[in-house]
Amino acid sequence: MEGSEATCDFAEKLEKVFSGTFTSLGIITGLEVGLFDILSNFKESKSYIEIAEKGGLKPRYVKELLGCMTSAGIVKIDPENEKYYLPENHRKFFDKSKSESYIVQYMELLPTLCTLREKVAKCYPIDGPKGVSPEQYKCFASHMSKVSAVYVNHQLISYIDQVEGLTHMLESGVECLDLACGTGHTTVIMAERFLHSNFIGGDFMAEQLSVGRDIANSRNLTNITLQQLNVENLPQEWTERFDFVLCHYAIHDLSNPEKGLKEFRRVLKTSGIGLIADVNMHSKHSGNVDNHVASMEYGFSEVHCMPASLSFDDGWGLGAGWGVEYATQFIESCGFEVKMIESGKTVLYIVKTK
Repeated sequence: MEGSEATCDFAEKLEKVFSGTFTSLGIITGLEVGLFDILSNFKESKSYIEIAEKGGLKPRYVKELLGCMTSAGIVKIDPENEKYYLPENHRKFFDKSKSESYIVQYMELLPTLCTLREKVAKCYPIDGPKGVSPEQYKCFASHMSKVSAVYVNHQLISYIDQVEGLTHMLESGVECLDLACGTGHTTVIMAERFLHSNFIGGDFMAEQLSVGRDIANSRNLTNITLQQLNVENLPQEWTERFDFVLCHYAIHDLSNPEKGLKEFRRVLKTSGIGLIADVNMHSKHSGNVDNHVASMEYGFSEVHCMPASLSFDDGWGLGAGWGVEYATQFIESCGFEVKMIESGKTVLYIVKTK
């Protein structure tokens, strides 16, 4: 079956894909050696020697890295004097305190992903392992949670504000649950913003929660508790306990999403509001063609979300690409009324019990 593009066009596409890999690796190196911090502190263009001297780096290595960065349009060069500069509108993407930096911080996961890829490849044969156990993702999961927090720090409250009546509810003082909270950043953000409400954040990986506890303690927050939880088997005494339940980018990671959603429903009050945030993609592959964000999400899912879920007995391996069409139908089948709001790369499912 012939494709619609010429052979030469497809060859160029592959070259661009391969080139992007080296650009990403160059960015990772640049972050490690402080190249972008150095460039961001300059008010005018500089030679590679001046840049190297400022950072205490070897000029020859800096020159080669700048070649990669200028060819890709990451760093700019003045052709009159061969001096380099990082444009003002590029700098926020390399400042880890800015939400825009989540892209390059995700890139820093690539070396870890390459190691995990070898484990995942062994799962493909019929007689291979079912999946890759979550224990083997501890370092990856910790970094992933921290990177996600960079983006979430600037977006979560805006998500809440989009849900009718939710901000007022949280400001008045209610009981809240943050499921699969990772390091607990989302829980901390909400607890700090809504001081009259009480928040419990829970995650399967207990080790991660110390990050959130330290942040909460440093900010003297007394309305937050972080504890190890199995989303698919929450405490029985929690039935209809919570006015608000959040699950951020995690339903698709569960070994059994149906159990997780039914537990979500059980602990949510009949008068409560639930919010599920996840990847904004279509369920069918044909709906995501030429969508570079979808390609990235499928890539993360193939290496992490899916094999970790499949490692459990009867794991579903739902994956990040479950998509809005299937997700809406599936969430409804678990006993919820669902309203969907698209918010850029994220989709919000606002849920209430039927």
